[in-house]
Amino acid sequence: MYGQNLPEQYHRELEITRDYYMTHEEKPDEKIDYDKMTENQKFDLFKSELRRFGITNTWKWKDTDRVIKDSAHYSVLPTIKQKKQAFHEYVRDFIDKMNENKRENRKKQIEEFYEMLDSIHDIKATSKFYDILKYIQSDRRYIQLDEKDREETFQKYMDELEEKELKRKADHAKGKVESLKKLFASHEIPTTMKFAEAEEKFKENALFSAVDKLIQIQAFSDYITDRIEEEERIYDMKKLRESRKNREAFRELMDELVKDKKIKHNTQWKDIALLIKDDKRYHNVLLQSGSKPSDIFYDYIDIEKEKFNEHKTKFKNLLKTKSVRLGADISQEDFHKNLSEHTEYLEFPEDIRNLLYDYYINKVKPKSQRSKDSSKKRSKKHKRRHRRSRSRDRDRKRQEVEDGEYVS
Repeated sequence: MYGQNLPEQYHRELEITRDYYMTHEEKPDEKIDYDKMTENQKFDLFKSELRRFGITNTWKWKDTDRVIKDSAHYSVLPTIKQKKQAFHEYVRDFIDKMNENKRENRKKQIEEFYEMLDSIHDIKATSKFYDILKYIQSDRRYIQLDEKDREETFQKYMDELEEKELKRKADHAKGKVESLKKLFASHEIPTTMKFAEAEEKFKENALFSAVDKLIQIQAFSDYITDRIEEEERIYDMKKLRESRKNREAFRELMDELVKDKKIKHNTQWKDIALLIKDDKRYHNVLLQSGSKPSDIFYDYIDIEKEKFNEHKTKFKNLLKTKSVRLGADISQEDFHKNLSEHTEYLEFPEDIRNLLYDYYINKVKPKSQRSKDSSKKRSKKHKRRHRRSRSRDRDRKRQEVEDGEYVS
């Protein structure tokens, strides 16, 4: 029988732990082939032997070795070093499991203590521990907890009970507040009314009189706050609608100016602002927050620029594909006359034709001017070189005269 060689101090502990860790005494399989086992499997088998012999965390290795050295699987780990390593791992696991069991047991005991307190009908958030003690002092659920856990658990339970009661009161008060707010709303109480006036108005009302003054004041304050917020929301929505309508009206004004050819891709805001300065639609947008009149104007300018760029691209293609040659100083009349021979040009609206003429002149004249400027620069450069050459010749002749070498 294992344990017969142990000191007397271990016998009682061995008997206690045996029932906990062994459901029956297992008969080891002596036919296991250790050579086919992995290192981890060998360690696990050795630890199972320790468990089978009821080894606990209080045991020392020398006593453990004496108990299990004759077991069937003692030699599964060939060296003492490996056996000691497995023993220490087993002890650590044993302690972890023991601590986990303690935590689980304590958790269960606390839950049962809570159930015991729940079963007391007279318990309140204001109850004292010594008042409750007479109901629970002989209860198993009370006895199984140590004194410190009893006090801590009881206090925690009372704190939670107080929170529940406060929440219940708050919910009750909230329900009363909501009922009073509906009462005020049904009478369309204005935001300018004072509480004293409301108190006088509803003093005969059963719902109003049934609650204390603090709830009356809270309900009245909440009602006035909600009413003000609602009025502000309605006002803001109204202002938003007005602002949107004003912007739409101003865009209609811009559409009119585009239709009348007063807004083009190169129109300046200062010219339009002067033109519409007395128009109400302009002033309405100018005085409100958000997009300003100039912002909307430049949106239209961007659109007009895109349109003109499309016409400009077609115009360039026309000049290129038809090999049209026009002078830099061509008049607008001759410009239209020469290009009217091409149906592509006639497809342009009349106002676009005028803009294309301006574009062409502004594009070509600078090139012509640059060409003239370049010619002038070349002429001036040639004259400077000529003057320097003549100056060098004079200096050379003067030097020859001074040296007596010059012969005329």
